[in-house]
Amino acid sequence: MRQKGRQVLFLDFDGVLNSVAFFLTKEGMNKDMFRDNMDFANVRLINYVMLKCPSLEIVVSSSWGVGHQLNELREGLTRCGLSYPERITGITPKNKSSLRHEEIEEYLLEAEKSGMPVSKWITVDDKDVFPPDSSLRENEVKTSNLNGIVLEDAFRVIKHFEPDYQVPTVLL
Repeated sequence: MRQKGRQVLFLDFDGVLNSVAFFLTKEGMNKDMFRDNMDFANVRLINYVMLKCPSLEIVVSSSWGVGHQLNELREGLTRCGLSYPERITGITPKNKSSLRHEEIEEYLLEAEKSGMPVSKWITVDDKDVFPPDSSLRENEVKTSNLNGIVLEDAFRVIKHFEPDYQVPTVLL
């Protein structure tokens, strides 16, 4: 039985959709805002997650949400290869705190108050989002800022929302 409410991926950009390794490439050294600051391979992994989790929405949980409107983020990520820009539905609030976990908690509270509750969610970030003693740490996927999101991270996100998902195997 499906839970009522929305499924949300709180997505950071720096260290997830781009990385140190990406910025060391020829493409990454070019600084044209979206087109060259997002690793197309990492964006493809987000596409795969979205394909396997058809109810999943993305809420931008990144400092990129401060300087860009929602439509700009959608357009920019589309230029970087995102296939589901309409499923980017929000940006975490930045008005009360610079602590990521407080932004996410505020977003979840506001969603509940507005009658559009989030039933299941996860964060993808290159930093720890919640304090070490928080039970909410189980809703985190921490990437490496060296590579950004990798296939194993994508599988963890999918399994969080679709527990029956079978990770593909290759017989060598």
